[in-house]
Amino acid sequence: LRDTAAKAPDAVKAESQKLADAATAMAEALTSDPTLQSFDAVVEKFATPDIDAATVAIEKFVNEKCGAGQ
Repeated sequence: LRDTAAKAPDAVKAESQKLADAATAMAEALTSDPTLQSFDAVVEKFATPDIDAATVAIEKFVNEKCGAGQ
């Protein structure tokens, strides 16, 4: 995701970076405690409206610019 964020078009660069940062933080958190309880806590921490909005913005961009979903 970091590579994708670095290459993302300006229209969704910030959103792509936000998702990459969240995914990296999730991976780092799970590295220290790979239990299911830890996973649930990490998902809850990063399943925020801000991350959801970034995902929606990226999906919309891809659908509009790349013809995905048509």
